[in-house]
Amino acid sequence: MHILKGFQKTAFFSLVFMLIFTWPIQAITVSPSSGSKQTNTTATLSLYANPVAGEDTVKIDLAFTNITVLGFSAASLPFVFGECTGGAQYTSSHVCVTLAQDSGDFTSNQLLGTVSVRWGSVGTASIVATDNNVYVGSASVDGLRINAGTKATYTIGTLPATPLIEKTVDKYLLIGSGLALISIGLYLKKKTEKQTTSNYEGSNY
Repeated sequence: MHILKGFQKTAFFSLVFMLIFTWPIQAITVSPSSGSKQTNTTATLSLYANPVAGEDTVKIDLAFTNITVLGFSAASLPFVFGECTGGAQYTSSHVCVTLAQDSGDFTSNQLLGTVSVRWGSVGTASIVATDNNVYVGSASVDGLRINAGTKATYTIGTLPATPLIEKTVDKYLLIGSGLALISIGLYLKKKTEKQTTSNYEGSNY
């Protein structure tokens, strides 16, 4: 009987543990999270919190594909700890940092920081949350893990090339304008010469 109760207790806590660490919480929002971008141009992305009540610390680990991370700037928070190799807050392909409040908890849509990026080659680009993302705090459920997965997807293209027909039209317009100026110049020259000749012949009478 005691063995059965012990087994039931163990099974219960195992189920609770599984629910805690697989609860799909959209804990970080990337803005903008989609759109068309131009290759090799730069932009600034914002990271916003979306926690449950009673959480004052968040560990972020975002992986960037076909996007180069140029920098990370934390919002006005008292505690910022780099979690990348050597204590860095970011690498060229990751943002890995722990942010904490000194008093109070994170609120929904609170700005956590901004990421400076450069868009990669033509194709798709994405930002994915890894399993290392986690909120910690005084909530009844401690250490809620962010749902791993894609947080943002972008389409990267190139600046549209100037159509050949436009270049051809511009070329002919330039040539036409030049010929018109030449024609006007020749007309004025002949008119001047004719006027000079008439004045000369009139003076002989």
